[in-house]
Amino acid sequence: MEAFARYMMEAFARYVILRAKPLEMRGNFHMVESEEEKAGEGTVLAVGPDVEFVKVDDVVLFHKYSPETFEFGDEILLVLKEEDIMAKMPKVD
Repeated sequence: MEAFARYMMEAFARYVILRAKPLEMRGNFHMVESEEEKAGEGTVLAVGPDVEFVKVDDVVLFHKYSPETFEFGDEILLVLKEEDIMAKMPKVD
C-alpha cells in the first residue's frame, strides 16, 4: 500500500481501485465452490468522486469477471465500477 499511496493514484467517476485478496484469505466467510468462480474479494485503495457506498480500506466482494486488471509496481490491482461491488465485509478486530 505504501507504493500506491506514494504515487497518489486516483479513480474517476464511479470507479473503484482495489487490491484483490487470494480466495483462501476470506476470514470467517466460506463461499460454496460454484460461487468462488464468480466472486472476488479485495481492499479498496481509491474511489472516484461519485462513489457512494464504499470508501478506502473497505473490504468488498465483487463480480470476479468485472474488473480490469493492471500492474502497479510489483502488485496486481483491479479497477471496477461501483455497481459491480456486491457487498461490503464487516470489520474484524
